[in-house]
Formats: sequence, structure tokens, C-alpha cells
Amino acid sequence: MFFFRNGSDSGSSDPFLIEERNDDSENSYSGDFDFHHPHHRHKDHNNGRYFVLFGIYSLLIVTIVVIRVPNKRNTPTKPSIPREPPPVKVFLMVGQSNMQGHGYIDRVDDDGHHYNGTLPWMVQTYPETYGKLQQPDGNWTIRKDVWVTYNREHYLDVHNHVGQYGPLYPGYGGDPGDQDQQMGPELGFGWTLAESLNGPKQEQQILLLKLAWGGRSLAVNFRPPSSGGTTGLYYEAVIANTYKILAQFGLFFPEFDGRYELAGLAWHQGWNDGCDVNMTAEYEYNLANFIRDVRRDLNVPQLPVVIAVSGFQGYEPDHGRRDAIVEAQFAVANATKYPEFAGNVQSVDTRGFKRDPLPASPGTQGYHWNNNCETYWLIGEAMAKSMLQMLSNKQNQYHGHHGVVETTKLS
Repeated sequence: MFFFRNGSDSGSSDPFLIEERNDDSENSYSGDFDFHHPHHRHKDHNNGRYFVLFGIYSLLIVTIVVIRVPNKRNTPTKPSIPREPPPVKVFLMVGQSNMQGHGYIDRVDDDGHHYNGTLPWMVQTYPETYGKLQQPDGNWTIRKDVWVTYNREHYLDVHNHVGQYGPLYPGYGGDPGDQDQQMGPELGFGWTLAESLNGPKQEQQILLLKLAWGGRSLAVNFRPPSSGGTTGLYYEAVIANTYKILAQFGLFFPEFDGRYELAGLAWHQGWNDGCDVNMTAEYEYNLANFIRDVRRDLNVPQLPVVIAVSGFQGYEPDHGRRDAIVEAQFAVANATKYPEFAGNVQSVDTRGFKRDPLPASPGTQGYHWNNNCETYWLIGEAMAKSMLQMLSNKQNQYHGHHGVVETTKLS
């Protein structure tokens, strides 16, 4: 056993010596070891020597070190790997003038008051619903997670034209020259999609491909190949413009390395077909073929399609072609009649969105929903809610890369 004893008793110059003692020898081991802590000494009152047992204390100290030090050294710091953002969701918005949108964003009467149905009127009248559309400084809110390409009607080269591109804000409606003055369903459609698909960081980017031309019929202009006869120029334009934009995807979203999902199509059209008895009679047939052919030519077999019916008359029956168009639009989404469309084609009722003309709306164009922005917002919102429902159940979703999509060659 080891003791500390006062070195002065043995004549040593060192004040403390480690000494091993046993019954036979008093000085069998001696070595230098300074130990100066007074609380570890114990005085033997019989011989005046100081000594202390230190084995237990040493064991405790060593044990603590052995337990604690490895814990620090064996806990590696893992570098944080940034999460790759999800692919951009791409939605086609196709139709004629009401998909273009002719809602007057702002018009005032002689006293300077905003007409009912303008965007400022909506914000002021229903701030809890539409206040988000305008910033405190009066500027319109610009969404940084929704983007729009709009062909903005161009008759000379419908296969190869993008007239407007940018983040979503009020102003992507109307004809050439109407930029920032008119809006369509894209505002409610984009906002509703983004608020559901996105979190606070706005990581899910959305691209709306708005392909709409005023005064165009499904029977002639958008005529799908499967309906026979001459394929419509504007059907071909929808396919061609979609490919063109997706092929240039890197110009719009360079940080996504060509990663996108062609996620759905919204359709709002029907006025021109309702002007002709023969076009009205074949509308359902043509619309079903349009859906099939677009899916085939874009190589997206289960592409979700939402149809906003042509409810310009409201719930007032006209007992004529307008009602027949609406019935045909509802019929295509009937899963019993079209089992192939079950769960991936829906029609939304727009008749309740009709507003009376001036002064209840900014305009008097009944075929353009009396130019009412609230109506166009509600149409877009309803289409988005329907689309979200289909997306939540969708099993076969297309993933594109670098804009390369295989398709059937257009005729």
C-alpha cells in the first residue's frame, strides 16, 4: 500500500515521498512524486507523519475521464445536406376568350368610385378574402412561386409565340394591348394551387402555360385528330407551344435543371360552339376526343383535366344551345358514361358565379361574364380546388427532364 510521509523525518530534501510499506521493509520503494493538496493529507498523531490513501480518488478521476472524453470524440458532426426542391408543377390553361380573361381590373364611375366586380372593389369589400391581393403601398401582390407564360393572342404564328412571361400578378388577361388591364381565371387558379401545394418557404414552384385564343371553336379550331376531318390549327398550337416552352424550360427555371411535372390541364371554352347547332350536337364527342388526344400527344396518359362549364346564362334556362353545351361539359366528367375518365376528369359548375351587368359589374359583355373580376377569380379558384382533389389521388404522374418528352408525331 502507498503512503505519503513527511520527507523531513527521513532526512530527504523532498517534502513528500511516495513510499511502499510492508511488514518486512520500511523503505522497499521510494520515488519522487509531488502532491501538494493539503486536503488529501491525513496526520498520524502517533508518529507525526502525514499520509493519505489515494487509490480510490485516482480510480474515480480516471473513470470520469474515460467515460466523458470518448463521448466527445466519438460524436461526429454531420454536414447538413440541402434538400433538393421539388420539380416545378406545370399546368396548361386552354380555351378561348374566357380563358384569356376579360375581367376589367379597375374601372371607375364619374364620381371616381370603383365599379362592382373590379379588383379594388373586391379588396375593399371583402378584405378578409381578397385583401391578400394588394400590398399596403397599393401595389398588387406578386407571387414568387407561381409563373405564367401567356401567348396573348397572335394570329400570324400560333405555333411559336409567347407574348408574356413573369410571376403571377393581376394583368395576364385580354388581347394585345390589354396587359395589366384585364385578368382571367389564372389569378384564382394560381393563388389557390400555391396556397395548397406550398409551405411558408414557397419551395413548390408552379408554371401556368396559358394558351388561349378568342373566338375559337372546339369543332373547327381546336378540333382533335380523333374526331376526324381536318385537325384544328389551334389544337396543334396547344401541343406545339407546350413542347416549345418545355424545351426552353431551363431559360425560365435554370436552377431546376430541367425538372418538372406536367401536372394538369384546365379547359374553359364553349361560346363559339354554342352558336351553331351542328357544333353543339358534337361538342361532347369532340371534348372527350380532345382530352384523349392531348394526353396521347403529350405522353401523359392520366393527365388530370378540369372543365369549367360555360355557365354565362347563370341558372336561367335558355332551352337552347347554351344549356346543351353545359350538359355536354358535365357529361364528359360522368364516370359512369366515361369510365376511363373516372378520377381524372372533373367539371366544375360556374353558373353561380354569374353577376349582373353594369352597375353590378364593370361591363356589359355577357359572353365575357360581364367583365367581372370576381367571377373570373371564382372560376379559377373552383378549377384549382378540383385539380387539387385529382392530384391528391393521382397515381401515374409524369416526370419530365430537360424538356424532353416522347410523343406521337403530329399530323
